[in-house]
Amino acid sequence: MKVNHTHYCCVVAFICCFFTQIASGQESVFTGLRNDLKRADEYYLSKSYNQAIELYLVVQQTKKAPGDIALRIARTYYGLRDNKNSAAWYGEYLKRNESLPVNDELIYAESLSGMGAYKEAIQWFEKYQARNPDDQTILQKIWRIKNIEYLYEDSTYFTVKPVSFNTSYAEFGPTYYKDGIVFVSNQTLHGRVQKVDGITNAPFNRLFYTGWSIDSLTNTLVFSKPIEFGRSLNGKFHKGTVAFFPGQEKMIYTKSVAGIGTGASTLQLFLAQNISGVWNDIAPFPYNDTHYSVSHPTLTADGKTLYFVSDMPGGFGASDLYKSVLQQNDTWTKPENLGASINSPHEETFPFCHSDATLYFASNGHGGFGGLDIFKVNLNNKERSAIQNLGYPVNTGFDDFGIVLDADASHGFISSNRNKGQLDDDIFELEIDLQTYPLIISGILRYSPIIAQDSVDLKPLPNAAISLIDNNTNLEVGKTVSDASGHFTLEIPYSSQYKLAVVEKRIGNKLASLEIPKNKKLHTDYEIVVVQDRLNSVPERTSPPVKKN
Repeated sequence: MKVNHTHYCCVVAFICCFFTQIASGQESVFTGLRNDLKRADEYYLSKSYNQAIELYLVVQQTKKAPGDIALRIARTYYGLRDNKNSAAWYGEYLKRNESLPVNDELIYAESLSGMGAYKEAIQWFEKYQARNPDDQTILQKIWRIKNIEYLYEDSTYFTVKPVSFNTSYAEFGPTYYKDGIVFVSNQTLHGRVQKVDGITNAPFNRLFYTGWSIDSLTNTLVFSKPIEFGRSLNGKFHKGTVAFFPGQEKMIYTKSVAGIGTGASTLQLFLAQNISGVWNDIAPFPYNDTHYSVSHPTLTADGKTLYFVSDMPGGFGASDLYKSVLQQNDTWTKPENLGASINSPHEETFPFCHSDATLYFASNGHGGFGGLDIFKVNLNNKERSAIQNLGYPVNTGFDDFGIVLDADASHGFISSNRNKGQLDDDIFELEIDLQTYPLIISGILRYSPIIAQDSVDLKPLPNAAISLIDNNTNLEVGKTVSDASGHFTLEIPYSSQYKLAVVEKRIGNKLASLEIPKNKKLHTDYEIVVVQDRLNSVPERTSPPVKKN
């Protein structure tokens, strides 16, 4: 049979060309896959999580996706504050793998906790803790989750509702200013050229102001349309949270600054002055350093003590709380870390100082619902046991942070992403009916030489020394003396569990427990009864607050 060599050669040439195109196409696909994965990793490392997740999800759909692609996706969703998807992708990874890397055990536990899957979260916290026995905060988290019901005890004393000026963008970090609040938002500014942040794919954060009035019919706040605040301040990128000095004509605020030579930006603090209605930068905070961030300021009422957040070297965790004091020569003292009792190996941020004695802050290092929770601590008693989680509904499984309160701590605002999760933060109005401190109580001190059955058998105990003892520290934190009729007044400096030590020559030394009502509207008149019996075996008692006449 005669072969048509011309035709055969053409067919061979065609087949060779076809396979060459396939090989070239495969190389192009694989090269594109590698490039997408490399770019996604670069986006992740630069915290540009939105861009990273888009590419990771594309890579995940290919047959040549790396074995740990689900792990990378889970980590990225956690960076986006999306606990549900983060936990789901960790679950996908575990379908094909028996274990997680150590740090991912912690992230998975945090994601589960934020979703309210507490039983599973405890299992992964315990796995992580077994490999990190020195991280005592994990034991605290486990205890808190196992006793999560305690965080609901005071829920009836709080009312939380979203404000009317929230948008589909982020709003957070409110600060009282004149008859309204200044806050941070990345909402669009109409008629302005918008510069977009690569991490959020949204405009850079700016400062806004909204005023309020009171609706006399409903006794609720009515907010005006927000306007940009401090537009004259320098800065091409993010502007952040603010703290005002007394008089509100001077402030210290946060903004992002590009590092020299590196291009990487950090958050820094700057002082600004209101001159004829225009805000002008006057000086950077002297301890700024573009190698790390210095941000989120709050001031004591006299403007002389500054608390802020930093990830500077030498701290205890991802970000710590620091303080600096303004001296008489207008210089600031070297920042002082608030210590391991407040700062954890994790993240402490968004401090707010109230009445110079109570510090509120957000943390994911102390036990809570998951994500960032809001805590408070008395600065005169900074023991870890004295740190209080504000509980539900102030805190949820989402990120809750950025609290600010009025003078009597009965009204304020918080920031949270509880509505939609992820990076969509909103501001919520907060009404509080919990007891506030310092608190002045009053009452009458009585005694009986025997066990009295009726109040008529009780005698006033005059000129007795009364000491207030903190049960947590067993230290005296206040004292007073009863008058000739047995009446007394006593200042309770902060929220804690207390007992009273009573000293009088006829009865000797006596102890009585002291219950402080959680509801500030309850009366604070007490009847304290001590019993002197021959066997000295009958405990003293403190009656509940009695109604004032």
